[in-house]
Amino acid sequence: MKTITNRRIMKLKTVIVEDEKNVAVHIRSILRRLGHEVVGMAADGQTALQLVRKKGCDLLIADIRIDGETDGIVTAKNIRRLCECSVVFITAHRDTETLERAADVEHEGYLVKPFREEELETIVSLIAIRSKKRRISNRMLAIDDVYTYCRDCETLFQNRERVNLTEKERRFLLALLEAKDGLVPHEYLTETVWNGENIDPNTRRQLIHRFKRKVPFFPLKLVKGFGYQIDMER
Repeated sequence: MKTITNRRIMKLKTVIVEDEKNVAVHIRSILRRLGHEVVGMAADGQTALQLVRKKGCDLLIADIRIDGETDGIVTAKNIRRLCECSVVFITAHRDTETLERAADVEHEGYLVKPFREEELETIVSLIAIRSKKRRISNRMLAIDDVYTYCRDCETLFQNRERVNLTEKERRFLLALLEAKDGLVPHEYLTETVWNGENIDPNTRRQLIHRFKRKVPFFPLKLVKGFGYQIDMER
């Protein structure tokens, strides 16, 4: 049997909810072979909730019929209220009622026992690839077709080339990117860029002029008498 392996696939923190210990151990061995972290195994919903609260979860693999007062479907609903984890159901049941209840929970896969290892490997690997793409997308903010901003490294890129900004220029850019209504008043710039120092308008204009020279295609718009904004209509 060929195992799916890829060092570039994102490592997932996984919780297994399964009251058959031999099945839980088998699933854990598959996940570890794929390079993922199994933070814990639980036979009931309450224990699973405690695990997620304590250790977090990227992926929940849950049997539907488990020990305790809540089944795997209700457990998945409760856990997804705590975190936006991916869910895979593994069960021996595929009757209409069970399928309809499972459909109420956003999930990535539904495997019927006895499942093949390759089936679980494929689903988990797809989830890992999607999770990595989402994480990269969240880190990289596309401003337009020319400029992107990396939140992790606090760096502006122009056509994938790093733009070297001064600290004040970087603060100005962050003020633009974080503006909820899209507009950054002059007074707010004074507070964020110059830490509330008393500056004259010419000092502010000089900063903007230097910024525009470094990034000549940046979609910056002056709102006369008010401040600046990113021009989303360009």
